Amino acid sequence: FDKLCKELNISHYFIYPRTPKQNSYIEISNEADERELYQQGNSWCILPVMQKRIKEWEDIWNNFRPHEALGQLTPIEYS
Repeated sequence: FDKLCKELNISHYFIYPRTPKQNSYIEISNEADERELYQQGNSWCILPVMQKRIKEWEDIWNNFRPHEALGQLTPIEYS
């Protein structure tokens, strides 16, 4: 991974997990995934089923679920 980043001239920085001050957008997204996807009984599935559920969740997250930070718009409405 590090080698590829260097070859592509991509800066990669390590941040500690669960540190909202370092990367608040990802931490908020991870928290929502945990609460709204994995805690709904989706954490222990066979891989193809889980991949399908994640794709469905991405569609809901981006196209149907309002986001407080976006003035109760969906990301697709906001963009």
